[in-house]
Amino acid sequence: MQPQNNQNPQQMIPPIQQNSPPNQQITPPIQQINRDQLEELLQRGRDYLKSLEYKNSIQSFGEVLKLEPINIQAKVGLMNALQEMNYFNSSLLFQRKIFEQDPQNFDALLNQGLILYNYKKYSESIEYIQQKLRDNQFDGEQEKKLLKLLSKPQCYQRQQFYRE
Repeated sequence: MQPQNNQNPQQMIPPIQQNSPPNQQITPPIQQINRDQLEELLQRGRDYLKSLEYKNSIQSFGEVLKLEPINIQAKVGLMNALQEMNYFNSSLLFQRKIFEQDPQNFDALLNQGLILYNYKKYSESIEYIQQKLRDNQFDGEQEKKLLKLLSKPQCYQRQQFYRE
């Protein structure tokens, strides 16, 4: 969703920054943002996700998607944060959008498997992941992560999974 041109630039600044002096804003108005600043927003979202601050993570990734609606990294981050907050249906919607944009996206594949697993559909989860492994080419490290997930008797915590 693109902002309308008739908006006041102050309205486009994320709520977190509206009380900041103009020269200390973390995120400039949308028209002035560059690639480095977009990457900074993405990294902030990832950092929030790693520190289990899911609401802040969702806000950061949402800001990126307002600026660049097709940004797959922001969609993946948002999908993961929603998953961690147990918003499985919303997470699944983002997973589908990611697959539409990138049918071989590893994170979307993993998320779908985890959602099925969290719904206690263990055999469906394993079958889904195994089918995707047969259909797609993933690098050896990604396959190791998936196989490790499949070998766990209980749901493998995503935070542990990504920290390895």
